[in-house]
Amino acid sequence: MRQEPTSQQPAWVIIGYGRLGRTLSNILLLKNIPHSVLRSTDQNRIPLICQNAERVLLCVPDSKILELVEFKKESASWIHFSATVSDPRITRAHPMRSFDGRILSSTEFSEIPFALDLGSPPIHQLLPTFTNPCFYLSPDEFQKYHALCVLSAAVPVLLWSLVEKQLDALGINFEYLRNYAQTVGSNFFEKGSDAMTGPWIRDDQITTQKNIEALSQLSPELKNIYQVALQSFQSRSSGLRQESENPDAEL
Repeated sequence: MRQEPTSQQPAWVIIGYGRLGRTLSNILLLKNIPHSVLRSTDQNRIPLICQNAERVLLCVPDSKILELVEFKKESASWIHFSATVSDPRITRAHPMRSFDGRILSSTEFSEIPFALDLGSPPIHQLLPTFTNPCFYLSPDEFQKYHALCVLSAAVPVLLWSLVEKQLDALGINFEYLRNYAQTVGSNFFEKGSDAMTGPWIRDDQITTQKNIEALSQLSPELKNIYQVALQSFQSRSSGLRQESENPDAEL
């Protein structure tokens, strides 16, 4: 559904109609906020559609943001949703959520926290009627935050995809992996790092070596991931033991 902004009504414009753009458009519809949706490639219409806009929401790839901001008028509030682009002409508001194309309810969307620049107005001022939680970061912290978000989203999916392939070769149903992964995730969010189980925690070196040998037969890629993760775990555990044995070392 598209609504063309007029001079008689407050107007919001969404530029970009990918996963985030579709999600925001649906939320604005639920909030009864008149808005237009433009594709980022429709640049010949952007000046006309945005001329009466109070808010322009850029839901486009990072490489497009600075190109499109050239159309900005001083009276309008332009907001982009990238964590890595910083420009004083446009406000940054990064949703800490991975969008998969599924339509979210108002309640689901309202629970998404937004990362904002230091000194930025809160989210309910940037986007009136939005009640999402928000937190503030410096430009350097934004880059670190985004790298952590990418790592926490990409690595588990990559790992589970590689494991799924090997389990399938062994004739093991994907639903069993789904149940296993969901249990691991639930345990982590309940207990944090204390949710770790298995041979690493028990310092079972015999079982760990057998794991490495088995993975070398199945997938060198998974073997390498296992060994890198094991090395990180052992380094972290060693550091925690040293702190426990000498708690006054930094005093």
